[in-house]
Amino acid sequence: MIIEQVMSQVAVYLKMPPEELRLKNMYHDGDLTPYDMPLTDCTLSRCWEELVESCSFSSRKKEVQEFNKLVVICGNSS
Repeated sequence: MIIEQVMSQVAVYLKMPPEELRLKNMYHDGDLTPYDMPLTDCTLSRCWEELVESCSFSSRKKEVQEFNKLVVICGNSS
């Protein structure tokens, strides 16, 4: 999980959503591993896209952001 924390910090530095950075860095068919092994039948990005759609990721993310804004507002007013 250390690299996931690094990815999150890089995303903040680049001012981009962490999930966008992760998608850009996913393996795709034809990519080479660090050991120069070509990847075939790599379905990771397709699985990610299906998951994002099936779980309504965008709307859930907006709901969480709105909730977090309310928590900050309520926390600062007391």
